[in-house]
Amino acid sequence: MLNDMKVVKYYVDVKVELKEGKNVDSEKAKLEGLLKRFSKKKKGEDKEEPKLTVTDHTIELSGIRFRERIGFRNFVDELAQKYEAKCTPLNEANGKITVQCESEKAKISFEANIVRFKRPKKEEGEKKEEAKTSGSSQ
Repeated sequence: MLNDMKVVKYYVDVKVELKEGKNVDSEKAKLEGLLKRFSKKKKGEDKEEPKLTVTDHTIELSGIRFRERIGFRNFVDELAQKYEAKCTPLNEANGKITVQCESEKAKISFEANIVRFKRPKKEEGEKKEEAKTSGSSQ
């Protein structure tokens, strides 16, 4: 059963539309701090950094990756809490999860693409062969 295990990753894009009177630069700094907490690199891991772009009253984050749905949920909850926003329930369809949050300070849109990776069977077969040969030599 363990051999059939699939790896799921969530690739998240976030769009924060600030309401009038909000300082985009200070909000960008807050989001950068939040991103650092949620996108820690493991040692030796070659991971692309999330991209952060700013235009007028909009901040867009793309390329944020999560291995578990709970990580994505925590990110949504924390960002919504920062802006005191109320969120819609998760809407999952066609391999995407979308969430909308809105408050007096900002409107936040989350879109997560769900990608499932299945481990190649070739590697699994090699591991079994190694186990058989090491077991018979003893």
